[in-house]
Amino acid sequence: MNAEFNKKLVEDMYVALNTKDLDAHDKYWHQDMIWHGPPGFGDIH
Repeated sequence: MNAEFNKKLVEDMYVALNTKDLDAHDKYWHQDMIWHGPPGFGDIH
């Protein structure tokens, strides 16, 4: 891995997370992922 790989990974994840396709998230988030973000952020569907 290098900086360009990491940058591309984050960019691709950002694009996927901004779609209305929840299946697109599967590539980046594990099924057993635990959200540790700010309360209320990301937990409203």
